[in-house]
Amino acid sequence: MAEVRFYLKDTGHPKFQIYLTYVYEKGKRLRYHTKFTILEDDWHPKRQRPKISLTRPHENSDISIQLDKLASEAISINARYQNEKVILNNTLFKRELDIFTNKVDPSASKKNFIQFFEQFINTRKQGTKRRYSEGSIEVYSTTLKKVKQFAASKKCKFDFP
Repeated sequence: MAEVRFYLKDTGHPKFQIYLTYVYEKGKRLRYHTKFTILEDDWHPKRQRPKISLTRPHENSDISIQLDKLASEAISINARYQNEKVILNNTLFKRELDIFTNKVDPSASKKNFIQFFEQFINTRKQGTKRRYSEGSIEVYSTTLKKVKQFAASKKCKFDFP
């Protein structure tokens, strides 16, 4: 069974950054930057958790609790994607963990299909990535209009997973 591990990374400051590593799905490795920093002397390398020090007992125990929550969330994300038979990659994994840790607002980063398609048409019109001909843009716009009509008539939404 895959195991979540935490390690310290030297940032050039007195405190070290805590990183999560998780090996999943046939050797894929996730490295995730947590928001936590800790002094090297306060880290227990075998337990991979902060030592509960007498000088800062609450701070280190709070970090330890948050690391436990992060580890269990990483395992549950992997299990959820396996149950849904969706191929998980590091980008999806990091996005899920960012939402869990409140680094990213889930509603702001999630677009539905119609918003994505409108953005696609606009970028092709402006030629920022690749300029398409007016005929192609017209076909895309007509398709978008038909999709919107279909969604309105069936009262459904087109969202990405």
